Amino acid sequence: FLYCANGITLSYTSDPLSGSPTWDSAFTSGTTITGFTSDGEYIYVSSSGVTPPERVDIGADTGSWPGTAEDVNLIKVAAGRLIGTKNNSIYELDAAGAKAASSLDYSLPLSNSEWVAIDACPNGIYAAVNTDQTGTVYYIGVNTTDGTLLTPVIAGSLPRNESINAILSYGPILCLATSQGLRTALIDVQSGGITIGPVIDTGGAAYSLEADGRFVWWGTAYGTLYRADL
Repeated sequence: FLYCANGITLSYTSDPLSGSPTWDSAFTSGTTITGFTSDGEYIYVSSSGVTPPERVDIGADTGSWPGTAEDVNLIKVAAGRLIGTKNNSIYELDAAGAKAASSLDYSLPLSNSEWVAIDACPNGIYAAVNTDQTGTVYYIGVNTTDGTLLTPVIAGSLPRNESINAILSYGPILCLATSQGLRTALIDVQSGGITIGPVIDTGGAAYSLEADGRFVWWGTAYGTLYRADL
């Protein structure tokens, strides 16, 4: 299936490779959809405002949480964990959509901070946050004793007034779509830190990322698409 969110509607098609795919509505939210993710069994949908996430069966327009879900504006399946964020707070969610007990539940000290992207890497989970229009990447490790997620630690920061729109893990590389363009960062799997490279600003601000083979693709304003050879 291929899924697409537009405003308050999440739609899907079972024939994405056809010339004229048929789209079915999987879910209609009361507020704007801010993100969706999948664990292979369900689609999890986050929305703006004070709105709990929704869980929908893949390829269907039905489904619900078995419990009361925590309010989130961003939701992501990463390394087999379901991570949710709300403004300056980030936490792991359990199977009922509530905060997982004794695991990741962290809030940045500045209330104007906003978590914007999450992705899994070979050594853990990375999450990006913007504070005062400046992006920072945090590393989230795993407690080797009980498997709970640890408190995030700073892995790398961007220059002042350069924010992050998306991140993508690809092997030992973390790609960053920023307000200035594309950056790649080398991951230190031992410390969790990243070494951020120079910005490629040919197309201006980058908003989305995808990798294939030795290439990384990123989308910019006005529908333009760029490709870099890693």
